[in-house]
Amino acid sequence: MIEPGQPPTRRQAREALSQHARGRAASESRPAQGSAATRARAGAGAGAGAAKVARAASAVARSSARGVSAAATSVAAAVRSWARSPRQLLMAGAAIVVVVLATAVVMAGVGSGRASMAALAAVEPEAAARVAPELAAGPVRLRTCTVDTSEPALAELAASVVSVSTGEQLLARGDGAPVSTLELSKVATAIVALQVLGPDTRIPTRVYEGSIAGSVVLVGGGDATLSALPSGVESVYAGAPRMNDLAAQTTAALAKLYPPAPVQEDDEDDDGRRGPGGRPGPRPSPPPAPAAPEQPAFSITQVMVDSTLWSGEPWDAGWASAERTVGTQANITPLMVDGDRQDPAVVTSPRGEDPVASAAAAFISALGLGSGTAISTGAVLPDSPLLAEVWSQPVSVLVTQMLQLGDNTLADMLARLASTSVGSDGTAASLEQVYRSVLGSLEVDTAALVMSDGSGLDLATVAPPEVLARLLAATVSNPALVSITAALPVAGVSGTMAPRFAGELAHLHSTFSGVGTSTATAATLGGILTASDGTVLTLSLQATGAVSPETNLAFEHLVEKIYECGDNLSGAVRAAE
Repeated sequence: MIEPGQPPTRRQAREALSQHARGRAASESRPAQGSAATRARAGAGAGAGAAKVARAASAVARSSARGVSAAATSVAAAVRSWARSPRQLLMAGAAIVVVVLATAVVMAGVGSGRASMAALAAVEPEAAARVAPELAAGPVRLRTCTVDTSEPALAELAASVVSVSTGEQLLARGDGAPVSTLELSKVATAIVALQVLGPDTRIPTRVYEGSIAGSVVLVGGGDATLSALPSGVESVYAGAPRMNDLAAQTTAALAKLYPPAPVQEDDEDDDGRRGPGGRPGPRPSPPPAPAAPEQPAFSITQVMVDSTLWSGEPWDAGWASAERTVGTQANITPLMVDGDRQDPAVVTSPRGEDPVASAAAAFISALGLGSGTAISTGAVLPDSPLLAEVWSQPVSVLVTQMLQLGDNTLADMLARLASTSVGSDGTAASLEQVYRSVLGSLEVDTAALVMSDGSGLDLATVAPPEVLARLLAATVSNPALVSITAALPVAGVSGTMAPRFAGELAHLHSTFSGVGTSTATAATLGGILTASDGTVLTLSLQATGAVSPETNLAFEHLVEKIYECGDNLSGAVRAAE
């Protein structure tokens, strides 16, 4: 039974059609009855039924937008009205076919429309990427404190001041081209030595037994501080190892390897003690027997020296010969004593022409051998026993001595050692590649860095001021390099900075630490400055051209102005990348 107002189920629809079919068969089996009026009414009913079917089809068509269920309800109502007339049922069946076809067409159209829309969506051109507006930049610090760099005594000034905390370059003068570094090279050398050699590394000097009977081999390991002074007397390198200690170890080791044998003495002729007739006379009580003298089993007759740790010329072509005769630089060889100074207790002291020969002579003297002992060059055989060795102080101490004394020899010895330690040949020509590699690891642009030596004595050793200022900043911020910060001479207090910043500049004592020097054609000053507002700055001032004795003082006054400006210093070319 189909409830009014409810859509028929498929089962109900089939049952209704079956009932109408049975009724039609029964009516056709009976004779035709009724009058023309009855047939007319039937025709009118059929017409009305057809109209109902048409309206139902229209409803079905409209129902495609609202749903098929409502249309099905209309169809069910029409079917109930056709139950009285087989003819109406026949016409209804045809109408149902029309409805079904119309519904299919409509639904196909809807599906096709949807597919078409989907296709349109699929081929719709991709919208161009929307360009987001740039965000407004944050507030920019407006710095207002300027410094005057037009002082004639500053000559042709190249300068850089960097804030350690932010990495900003607050002041830049010059075109960024590399300029002679002089003493500032030692900061780069200190960094390379600590990074490559390590702060706790000690440098050995050793003695081996030679391949020739009576010979020993003295091997230089690159320690410029080995001292020939007697115990209790200090050189400029306080705490340095001693040559006499090396000699004592050598003697003791040889005695152990070759124990001395006692001297065999012949019996004395006792004829003088015989009595008359040759008979033995009375013997006096024998005196205590003296200790038998010992004959050393190994006597040193030749000292061979091995100074082949690095190759190349010991003297840089860019160094003036006066640097050696006046006493600021030595020939750079792996074996020397006291920096090859004539007076080991004085920083600036004339140097010799052959540091290796001087070291060999000092060793022979410490052994207590005569001047006739032969000196030659030689190498250690693989199985030769080690007789003695002494060690330098740690590299961190050597770096401090280099910076405090402004020691050129120590700087170049450390540079050569760093080169050999990374597998290079230790020549001066190898330094640039070594330095660029090591310093570049600190995220400093070293493309314009030229290293002809480790001391900066060669004017061809050049770097842009910003590179040096950023290297100094690295010594403050990098835990592996902070020992350099502590090693720098302090203005008015220690090392080469002790006589600087005098008089009206004395208030800068202990606020600035660094290095600096001048020649006839160049002057430099660089270091770490704690400004008046507490900002930690690093700076590099490099002048060339018409420098004069007044240039150093002009540098110091410029540092004072930078101190007063602090973080408000204006004059940056660009911020750190």
